[in-house]
Amino acid sequence: MERAHLGEREHAAAASGAEREAVSVYRRPAAASPGRYLADLAEVLVDLGTPLTGRGLAVEALPLAVEAVTIRRELAAASPERHRAGLAQAQDCLAAVLAAIGRPAGGRPSGGRPAGGRPGEGHPGDGRPGP
Repeated sequence: MERAHLGEREHAAAASGAEREAVSVYRRPAAASPGRYLADLAEVLVDLGTPLTGRGLAVEALPLAVEAVTIRRELAAASPERHRAGLAQAQDCLAAVLAAIGRPAGGRPSGGRPAGGRPGEGHPGDGRPGP
């Protein structure tokens, strides 16, 4: 059984390396011509982050998902109708990644408390009441 898990980890590591290479390939045209390729880069980031999360590599997927959401937010600010669906997809990916690492999308650790807080203290800095 241990041997099967080792093979899965080696396969995941090899796939992860190939995925990182694919992202770097998309970065070049996105940097040279953002208007034409930035949405494609965001899509690739989501497409790569999702399977990483599914393979138990959510920590590796986190920076990809965060970057995808950042890009999609910028694009949606400029053209909401065109990029709203892509933003939603990127946010879904980020939420899945955060849930997989125990940090739900609301910013709270999986224990249900505000980060760094105690029950009933509310949400630091935003004025909302606590649980």
